Amino acid sequence: MKYSTARLSRPLEGSSACGDIVVEEHEGSWSLFAVVDALGHGLEAEDSARRAAEAISAARGRPLQEVFETVHRSLRGRRGVVMSAILVEGETATFAGVGNVEIFTPDGVSRPVTLAGTLGGGVYRFRSFGLPLRSGQRWVLASDGVKTREAGALLAQLRAQPPQAVAATILSQAARVQDDASLLILDVEHA
Repeated sequence: MKYSTARLSRPLEGSSACGDIVVEEHEGSWSLFAVVDALGHGLEAEDSARRAAEAISAARGRPLQEVFETVHRSLRGRRGVVMSAILVEGETATFAGVGNVEIFTPDGVSRPVTLAGTLGGGVYRFRSFGLPLRSGQRWVLASDGVKTREAGALLAQLRAQPPQAVAATILSQAARVQDDASLLILDVEHA
């Protein structure tokens, strides 16, 4: 399968440090797409988000649960993060989420659940869900800095637009000014 993606993040209004980060990693037929949102804002949050991205990169090619475990271990003693990720291996896709990073699914696809918890601090539970990956689908991951209802409406209105244009519109019209915001759009294309 081929993909088109858009990855955008921006800090809360008046700040230059962003505690949200969008990650895309590839290794052969293994592709991981994730949104990470560190707790709080500012430089410490930005540091935790970057460390999480580095941990994801270090776990490239591994099963999704190992990716989450690697991120969790890398943040011990630091500010925690929440994260949702889609792992594509060949024609198979899997989703997992810890915390409040939202997933928007294509029409007709049930939304998988994100589990409560924080990576890096305390205990979290891991559960993954298989995704029916098909050509023509659009999958979206968004941090809690993006207003869910408004983003959902914009996704429906802008269905025919390319991922980058949709992501830019959502961040400009549906992001909370008092929070960092990030968004990943994954369009599945014909092979």
